[in-house]
Amino acid sequence: MSEHNRAIRFFDSFIEWGIICLIIFTPVAFSTVEIWSETVMELIVFLLALVWFLKIYIQGKISIIETPINILILIFLCLVVFQLIPLPDFFVDLISPNTKKVIDFYTPNIPGSLNFKRISLNPWETRGELLKLLTYVMIYFLVANNFKGKDRKNKLILCIIIIGFIEASYGIIQYVSGEKMIFRLRRMNYAKDRLISTFPSADHFSAYIKMCIFLSISYLIYFFDKVNRNRGFEFRRRRKGSKRGKRTLNSLREARDFISSEKNWEKKIMLIFAIIIMIVALIFTKSRGGILSFLVSIIFLGIIFFLRGSLKTHLWTISLIIIITLIFGFWIGFTPVFDRYLNFSMKEELEEGRFSIWKSTYNIFKDYPILGTGFGSFVYVFPSYSLRSNQLEVNHAHNDWLELLSDTGILGLLTMGSGVFYLSIFSLRNVLKTKSDSQIWIFLGGYTAILSIVIHSFVDFNLRTSANAFLVAVIIGMLASFSETTSEKVIEKR
Repeated sequence: MSEHNRAIRFFDSFIEWGIICLIIFTPVAFSTVEIWSETVMELIVFLLALVWFLKIYIQGKISIIETPINILILIFLCLVVFQLIPLPDFFVDLISPNTKKVIDFYTPNIPGSLNFKRISLNPWETRGELLKLLTYVMIYFLVANNFKGKDRKNKLILCIIIIGFIEASYGIIQYVSGEKMIFRLRRMNYAKDRLISTFPSADHFSAYIKMCIFLSISYLIYFFDKVNRNRGFEFRRRRKGSKRGKRTLNSLREARDFISSEKNWEKKIMLIFAIIIMIVALIFTKSRGGILSFLVSIIFLGIIFFLRGSLKTHLWTISLIIIITLIFGFWIGFTPVFDRYLNFSMKEELEEGRFSIWKSTYNIFKDYPILGTGFGSFVYVFPSYSLRSNQLEVNHAHNDWLELLSDTGILGLLTMGSGVFYLSIFSLRNVLKTKSDSQIWIFLGGYTAILSIVIHSFVDFNLRTSANAFLVAVIIGMLASFSETTSEKVIEKR
């Protein structure tokens, strides 16, 4: 092997193991919400980016996966950078008159000078959020362009499943034992008798574990289809004249064959067990938004199975998982979960809870409709708009989409919304069109994981937790690299 090829292989391995280490580090390091852990994550990501650029230089060509997501990411980055550029007074007054009024009130103009102002009302915070955003963007490009092979994707997904299982297991032990510390290092101030594992909030952990669950389910189905192909089975569509009992018997036999087949049977049992543990952990987070978005996403998954004609094939395996999960859940005790739902007070939510925060956040948007108040500036702007009688600090809007609207205006929301829309069309088209590739189920699992976060983000701020945002970037990067419709742009080095 030449020195050139050896260097390329070294860079590939370095990037691969760097991403895997970050998948492990981000949730374990208290979900990477503290300055030290965020700094470590950012330094590792930029080191991996440097290694990737060195690989490109040695290869003598640039090979980039092209999707419309790349363009939308670039537009959003330019929007945030634009919020930080000093602009002439007259231009700021034209595009965001309330921004000019606020800045003029706190920093009066100096007579005879040409004044410049930024769109962001808190440039320092916007710079910090821009650095995080660049980190997630780089993760997306690293995964999309360096994990193209099936084996590398499978390794990445298995790593996510394993860390999800470990997080869920630790959380269940923590919940059942009544432990009030995380690793004996951090007190769980926000647990409130809910399962949080290594996260600061049960709601944020529910978002993380949901993504792990959907990737696990899709990987299980990938295994199932692999067994069927090896045994000569195909997806069974409904046939006219088929007897219901015969179809049910065939499905039961396939489920039995899948679990009991000699090859890798222990891995299949462990995968099913991991899914059960993760679902139990999700239930005991008692996260209303997390559980509801999970159920909606499961229904979506069932619809896709039906449209592909494979609902009967996979129904029994999934039903077995649900039954065992319920038994396990009742053994631990579902009463506290039901109590949280029964104690929900609509009046309290309207006056002091999320609805009050959402109304105030929408009022911010009405004053700064085009470009917002600056990415990450919500916590500093909100107190002036708060309608709550208690003046407890509100760091986020408990709605990622509404907070995005107040921070970046209608332009930011349209850019992100376009990305979600494209990802949905892109994913569904490939899932429904592809007939033979078992890996399409892993593609579907990734998209369903993103869908669950999109839904949950309407009632929480999960993407403000670095571990969640990091995993979302990894999954979207995998989706971008899966489709045959994505193309590579090769530019020869001069």
